Amino acid sequence: MRILPAAQRQDVMVAVRAKLAASGFQYLCDSQARVMSGEEEGVFGWLTVNKDLGRLKQGEIHNLHDTVGALDMGGASTQITFKPLASPDLLANLFPVNLGQQVAEDVYTHSFLHFGENEAQRRANRLVALTAAVAAGQTVANPCYLAGYTFQYEDLATGIVYNMAGSG
Repeated sequence: MRILPAAQRQDVMVAVRAKLAASGFQYLCDSQARVMSGEEEGVFGWLTVNKDLGRLKQGEIHNLHDTVGALDMGGASTQITFKPLASPDLLANLFPVNLGQQVAEDVYTHSFLHFGENEAQRRANRLVALTAAVAAGQTVANPCYLAGYTFQYEDLATGIVYNMAGSG
């Protein structure tokens, strides 16, 4: 959702909010359905990993230095989140984590938009197509895919459709 143009993202959210309002769920205001930031996504993933590993237990005082970092590669973005070993000099990318009265510390998190799997694949396909310098509709050998695999790739910047054939 974060890579969509603002108007398109807004249209999707209007439809989602309308569906929720008519669903019977306790949906009271628009802020209950929103696109979360990449940093929030990173922190929620980090919390999940550490909870699943038993590093965060309900009812215990925690030291976040016993946690592990999390690297989450999604479709459109990649997030990295961890508790720094020492207090950083800069406040950039620090995200406050408050878990009741047990934990109130900052973790480092950063979201790299356009560096998820789908976006990396799109950029690689575009580079292969541009490097091959073939006309629209012609087949482009793509070493990123196994031989025998074929698909169509549309360059979103130009609208040109290429036939890709794996050559790896």
